[in-house]
Amino acid sequence: MLLALVLAQPVAAQGLDDPFDTQALTPPPVGEPCTPAPLDQPLTLLDAVDSALCASPQTRQIWASAKVQGAQVGVALGGYLPNLDASVALSRSQSNGVGRTNQTVGASLSWLLYDFGGRDAQHDSARALLDAALASQAAGVQSVLLATVDGFYKVWSLEQALTAAQQSEAAARTSFEAAQARRQAGTAARFDELTAKTAWSQAQLTRITAQGNLNNARGGLASLLGRGPTAPLTLIVAEPSPPSDAFAQEVTALLDQAKRQRPDLLAQGFQVASAQAQVESARASGLPSLSLGASAGWQRSSGLSDSRSTSLGLTLSIPLFSGFTTTYRIQAAQAQVEAARASRDQLARQVALQVWNAYQALTTAIQSLRTSLDLLASAQESERVARGRYEAGVGNILDLLNAQTASANARQQRVQALYDGYLARITLAQAVGGLDREAIIQLAPAHPPTSAPQMGAQP
Repeated sequence: MLLALVLAQPVAAQGLDDPFDTQALTPPPVGEPCTPAPLDQPLTLLDAVDSALCASPQTRQIWASAKVQGAQVGVALGGYLPNLDASVALSRSQSNGVGRTNQTVGASLSWLLYDFGGRDAQHDSARALLDAALASQAAGVQSVLLATVDGFYKVWSLEQALTAAQQSEAAARTSFEAAQARRQAGTAARFDELTAKTAWSQAQLTRITAQGNLNNARGGLASLLGRGPTAPLTLIVAEPSPPSDAFAQEVTALLDQAKRQRPDLLAQGFQVASAQAQVESARASGLPSLSLGASAGWQRSSGLSDSRSTSLGLTLSIPLFSGFTTTYRIQAAQAQVEAARASRDQLARQVALQVWNAYQALTTAIQSLRTSLDLLASAQESERVARGRYEAGVGNILDLLNAQTASANARQQRVQALYDGYLARITLAQAVGGLDREAIIQLAPAHPPTSAPQMGAQP
């Protein structure tokens, strides 16, 4: 059946470069053909994802590996076809002073007709390895997507952290100026002025550190996009809707989903299938095989008449003894199956743990988002009241600075909670094997506003 299907393929239509059309088995990775965003154009999250997929050497490397396995499928299919050889010989012989010129032309055909499933096993193994390579390609794409989304929102969160640090610095400067004014008016001690100046200096250091962290994150994102670390980046960021309880499904359902569609776990399953096929191939190597052979030849020697010969026959090869090599090939192949199964089971445990950790991270992020919003509102109000009391002369500088520090921390915690919430959603999608453009579109609207949302007005 399989032999008939192979022979029925339109080889002439495909061409001799790829007669079995194996290139169709390895589609290009997502992002091909490459359409990176212009360097001077602001980037949305989808623009960044497309540029990263286009520029990633990882996706190109995995695609090349998949094409290697696709070619191996072609090698396996070639085993079902006959081998045809031709030979031409020209020689000069000398015997008893008589020289002759000999011309020989010959052709031979050999065709393996039956081998107890050996070729089928080789084809099954090659196809399983191809499926494993394609699954690994999908895993590589998801890895690039996760890194890009993480890098994109890390830049955004650090921009917000810098804004929060600038707001805290401005608030600290205002407090210092108020303390300075009160000291000059004789209603406050120099201790108030020095304490406020120290808090202002600390706020400046926090802002400088935030700027450095942002520069590093921008360089990392630019590298992911295939640009130099010094390339300018302008991001168009829309604040995604906060993750809800509905997004976090039952963890059992998520674990089942990961078993069905996690690409690296599927790839390991295909590795097991390939190893099992190699066991069958090893067994078939110790069984008889039936081959068809045909040959035709023509020979001309000077001074003699031409001769022609033809032959056609069947050959049954029966392995009788091979030094127990077949036995040990089978044992080695069976051990490979056991090793592949162990690797698959180990990866399954790791995947289950990754899903569990991502699920817990999302659950924590949902709770943190709610709490951080309440914390920010109360901290800002506390700072406003403390500043009003101090400026009115009924509060002390320590109360103001404590409230100011609490407000600055609340701003940073709000930024971190938002970043953790966005990353937790994408990480969970990748953990269950469902990270794709649709998941990213759900995270970021298709037409976001042109400016990043603020974390709260300066009190």
